[in-house]
Amino acid sequence: MQVFILGMHGSGGSAVGQFVHLMGAKQIDDHETIMPNSAVDKDYWWSNASFYNVNSELMDEVLDFSSSIVYFDVDNIPPSPLGRFNKAAKELASSINSDDTVVISDPRNCLFLPLWLEHFDAPACIHVVNEPMISAEVLGGHYNCPRSESIALWEFYNKHAFACSKDLRRMVVTWQAIQDNPKDTLEMIRETLIDWGAKGLQPVDDKNINDIVTSFSQEPSEHAQDDYLNGSQAQFAKAVEDGSVLTWTDYFVSSGGTEMLTRFERSKWAEQQANEYEVLLVTQGLAALKNGENEKAETFAQVVLQADPGNPDALHLYGLARSMSGDNESAMKLISKSVEIRPDSAMTLNDLGMVYHLTGDDVKAKECFEKTLAINPDFQLAKNNLEQLAA
Repeated sequence: MQVFILGMHGSGGSAVGQFVHLMGAKQIDDHETIMPNSAVDKDYWWSNASFYNVNSELMDEVLDFSSSIVYFDVDNIPPSPLGRFNKAAKELASSINSDDTVVISDPRNCLFLPLWLEHFDAPACIHVVNEPMISAEVLGGHYNCPRSESIALWEFYNKHAFACSKDLRRMVVTWQAIQDNPKDTLEMIRETLIDWGAKGLQPVDDKNINDIVTSFSQEPSEHAQDDYLNGSQAQFAKAVEDGSVLTWTDYFVSSGGTEMLTRFERSKWAEQQANEYEVLLVTQGLAALKNGENEKAETFAQVVLQADPGNPDALHLYGLARSMSGDNESAMKLISKSVEIRPDSAMTLNDLGMVYHLTGDDVKAKECFEKTLAINPDFQLAKNNLEQLAA
């Protein structure tokens, strides 16, 4: 049996996957992925590394193909990335002994479950859902979006997962149930899996239960019902809580949720377009600088900096233009600020060293050239500059 843990970030799916593993379910690669603690992701994220890597590659390609997650459909994935996914999935599936109970945990299986099902013969699903506002906080931190959009993401991912699993053996577990009554809830999970045909599963000992529940414990949301985007989401949350969601036949995302996600994705697209426009302006500014058009280069830099005052490339460009015009004091301030924002740019550090040299401060110039070579030992221009200082 292959037990898929279906739960997005902040759901408690990582903890449930670890519990099922401790019951005796195997992993394909005997590897745990532990993500660093953060304000939104709590103490750990337990995931099968092999599945995580395959899903990550496909997710990156899907987002390159289409930025809209709202209208995501596995049937519309281009043949090339789909072929690579199926090849990797087939290899993973072939490594599983059909008599073993295997646990598979990765949040993106909420999207990609139908693709994995083509390669496994005995799938079962455990849906893990947390209190919506807690999940929304985690998703908001993960995707850098406001509360209304993160609630819509909570709805989208969970409904998509339930729609994908409706023809499979499945159960729903709330993190609140595990937090309130962990031993009985985990025993219910174990007994259900055994009824489905899982073999060799044993109860989880009390210490492991307490350690994992404590690590993942989260404060209940203080937000009122009004914080839900719409009544449909509140109804869905209630159906998850009482288990009746398993009897639903349709899991359409509410119109309000779709509207919010579409608005969020449009804002991301606009931000991406703005970034691409800034890159274009800086590129044109550098071309102007090479042609000796210093004032034109400054204008390009100023336009970018009006919209994005901390753009390191525009600061660098502006500094170079000021230096070419003979204002090395201003150039030093501008390029120094660029270095503060992006200290690992060898080119910017080298140019800062040149400006220091032009102002007569060869000590700081030498430091900049040495830092440049520490980042890129093959930077020939910085080597030449150091040799000229030593001459």
